[in-house]
Amino acid sequence: MVLTFWPSVAGTVKRLHDLEINAKHVAGMYGAWAVAITLFLFNRTGSDVVTPGLLAAMVTGIFALIYTLYLLIPCCFQRGVEGPNNYGPDPLEE
Repeated sequence: MVLTFWPSVAGTVKRLHDLEINAKHVAGMYGAWAVAITLFLFNRTGSDVVTPGLLAAMVTGIFALIYTLYLLIPCCFQRGVEGPNNYGPDPLEE
């Protein structure tokens, strides 16, 4: 996982730039996942009772999932901006 993290971030940022979307969204996405995982790890009790901290972890995880899908769907299905944009030339232009 550690070896694939940087190429994953770089590829995502490059694709978002192709769509003229700021790369700060990637930091927000990974930050939301980090908060959700941290909340979950520090609020496990071993029982079936849902504590307020565990509920916060679930809500943050759902937010992170929705935010990830918000970024993933355009990256997978939307064509990039035609011609040069604020982040450089069109990579498909010949």
